[in-house]
Amino acid sequence: MSNLVFEQMNNGQVLTGGSVCGIMANMKKYLCSICKEYLPQGMFYPDRSRSTGVSSRCIACKILWEKSRIRNRKAYFKQYRQDNAVQIKVKWKVAYAIKTGKLKKQNCEVCGNNAESHHEDYSKPLEVRWLCHKHHMERHRKLTFG
Repeated sequence: MSNLVFEQMNNGQVLTGGSVCGIMANMKKYLCSICKEYLPQGMFYPDRSRSTGVSSRCIACKILWEKSRIRNRKAYFKQYRQDNAVQIKVKWKVAYAIKTGKLKKQNCEVCGNNAESHHEDYSKPLEVRWLCHKHHMERHRKLTFG
């Protein structure tokens, strides 16, 4: 990442990451965990949770990392929506049926706690079993692993 130059304004001066100039020359330098360059403290975001007081990634690497993370999340959720289109559509149908009063939310069939809807058959969207999260997950494990 040495060819990536991140500029920061400081007292009207443009300072360049990795260079020794002006006010940055006397600052303590930290190692970026991504580009492995020693950079002045001003090139890192503050982070009170770390003993150094600054982030482990320099600002330029942090920006690139965030953009990459957002792209990856968008791709993941796009694929998830494609793979689970039927289940998502049925979930919205149940929510709409509850909102309009066609379906009444009930407590868990097993323990009586607050419940969520479980579908044995997604081709019948309004035929649901009401199970709390614990029993819902148990039911899925039983269906998946026998």
